[in-house]
Amino acid sequence: MNNMLVMMRVFDENQKETIYFQTSINASALIQIARPREATMREKGKTFTQGGVAFFGEEFIKAVQAGEKQEIEKTAMQAAMAAWLSDHIFGGISEAEFLRCDLEFNMHPTGMVVYNRKPAK
Repeated sequence: MNNMLVMMRVFDENQKETIYFQTSINASALIQIARPREATMREKGKTFTQGGVAFFGEEFIKAVQAGEKQEIEKTAMQAAMAAWLSDHIFGGISEAEFLRCDLEFNMHPTGMVVYNRKPAK
């Protein structure tokens, strides 16, 4: 099993971290679940696929504000899946390379989400 850390960080207007969430996911399983979505994402294009990262970042913030623990976990995994699809289809990232990484999503009050793929710890 390939465990991957997914870190979700939310910043305010002063660049102060207001929310930090971290979870460990099975990255191999995430990739298997994402496989059937690849053709659709390829068809919809790069901008749409990358937009999924920002969309699920916003959904994550809503889940935190609502205190919905299950939804918080789910949206973090959906952001990771959107990142995989974008990286794999449009960035040429291999499955092996992705599995050796941890993911960090930094959400800003402008709605911008900065996504970083880092070597796994």
